[in-house]
Amino acid sequence: MRIFILFCLVSSLSLSGLAQSFLPGVLMFQLKGDIQPNRLNQKQTDPNQFSLTEELSNYPFLKTIFQDAGVTSLERPSYFTMKSSLMNIYRIYFTDDSHINSYLNQLQKVADVLYAEKEPIYSTGFVPNDASHTGTNKWYHTLVGSESAWNITQGRHQVKVAIVDNAVYSTHSDLTAFKQYDVADND
Repeated sequence: MRIFILFCLVSSLSLSGLAQSFLPGVLMFQLKGDIQPNRLNQKQTDPNQFSLTEELSNYPFLKTIFQDAGVTSLERPSYFTMKSSLMNIYRIYFTDDSHINSYLNQLQKVADVLYAEKEPIYSTGFVPNDASHTGTNKWYHTLVGSESAWNITQGRHQVKVAIVDNAVYSTHSDLTAFKQYDVADND
């Protein structure tokens, strides 16, 4: 019995440290179904910007739910990735954070909404000293969640890992210290 009580006490203490923080006045949701890439014929004006700003008036169900929320912006944060599974994700910003749970519940009840959630605040305990890992240069790490791996392990200097697709930026500072060989073209 003492062990069980001790286990419950330790579990409750460790779980209390897992309280998640969320961005105030921000909800994320995805509409059901895939869309054809760029069916709206939108142009990406900045190659480092992947979001598309939308008009709330184009979404009557959102206008109804958020009529008193003080909506400041509606966007599709991953629209210009041209990946149909990401193009239907929306982020809505509003000033009335006191009713965020009510807005969330209403969104979750809409038949065309696949999921709706508060936007969590993510943080890493380790910040890499890589000059290329700043600002918009790290969008791909955020997209696949690779930054969270640094909280698990930072690796060993003896182990070298490379992920290579069909194109390599051979003059990148991480690659110039090692001999390079193109196995596809034998050069």
